[in-house]
Amino acid sequence: MSKPGEDWQDETGHLDREKLARLVGDRIVTSTFFLCCPPPMLLGLVQSLRELVVAEERIHCEYFSL
Repeated sequence: MSKPGEDWQDETGHLDREKLARLVGDRIVTSTFFLCCPPPMLLGLVQSLRELVVAEERIHCEYFSL
């Protein structure tokens, strides 16, 4: 969430490696990820998941663009 409303009380900012690691915690290597986002964001998230040692078969991707 990059532009939250005044009443927003949860996470903000881009989803990156540090945020993924913090939010998913120790379950990161056993979780399965389904990503659907624009190509630049998708590439960054896939790279972050790889750096966090998530197996390729646990990363599922779909591209879209506006």
